[in-house]
Amino acid sequence: MSVAASVCMLFILLFATPLIGYLPVPILSGIVTTALIGILDKKLRDRGIRFYLAEHDGSLNDQLRALGAESLLTSGTIRRTITIALWDAGLEKPYELDEDEGHRQKLLHHAPEDHDGREKLAEQEWLFGGRNSNGR
Repeated sequence: MSVAASVCMLFILLFATPLIGYLPVPILSGIVTTALIGILDKKLRDRGIRFYLAEHDGSLNDQLRALGAESLLTSGTIRRTITIALWDAGLEKPYELDEDEGHRQKLLHHAPEDHDGREKLAEQEWLFGGRNSNGR
């Protein structure tokens, strides 16, 4: 979570607690959920576990940015596709999955092709809505 979001949350807790009751429930839910996702991501990273959010509508990226969680976008936690998240985690096709019976099953998935950086550009546009990571 960004410093600005942390300061804002602290201000709300200290001075605006009586006013929280006037905020619509979806806004409160968004603030709390964003904070919890940031905490979860940090705790998992501290343990060496990568956490990804993938295959969601791009408007969620705008909502996370508005709620002060742009660090999730820039750190690689948010990925456009599951395939890109797996590729980022170092897994390449074919992906091997363990089944309950102990059998191995291969999932044939294509790793993202990076033809002249087009896949990377597509993900950046999806993450930042056509803006670069500097907000321009």
